[in-house]
Amino acid sequence: MKEFSLNGRWDALCIMPSGETFMMEGKVPGSSISDLMRAERLDKDLFFRG
Repeated sequence: MKEFSLNGRWDALCIMPSGETFMMEGKVPGSSISDLMRAERLDKDLFFRG
């Protein structure tokens, strides 16, 4: 079986529930949460429970 690496930089078209769309750069290996924070699409204190 041949292996193909998906590692590297990816561009993603993201669609929000509101219908808003935006482009985002992703990195593999990595985390979509890290990618969304880097794109400033998530709150800085994501895990705060107030």
